[in-house]
Amino acid sequence: MTIYVQKEKSVKEKTDDSKRTVNLDFNAWLATGITVSTVTWASDPIGLTFSSSSLASNIATTTISEGRFNQNYKAKATATLSNGEIEERSLNIRVVEHKDV
Repeated sequence: MTIYVQKEKSVKEKTDDSKRTVNLDFNAWLATGITVSTVTWASDPIGLTFSSSSLASNIATTTISEGRFNQNYKAKATATLSNGEIEERSLNIRVVEHKDV
């Protein structure tokens, strides 16, 4: 199984037994002086697993694994900002069968 990550019109591949590390850079969306305090990850529908999540310089990073064959997901990053506001960004994830070339 392969997981494709679609972010800003690009697709990245993850082979079936591996994990895929992805990141979301919140800097372009933040007003001057505002920072990201925390980020939580979730999938819609449920099925992806997120591990090794971190936050540095307003860039949220996580490792994605699992997922059901032939299923589309949204990996949602929900950020709490230093001013108390909540921002959500997402990556489109597609899990497909891995075929050796």
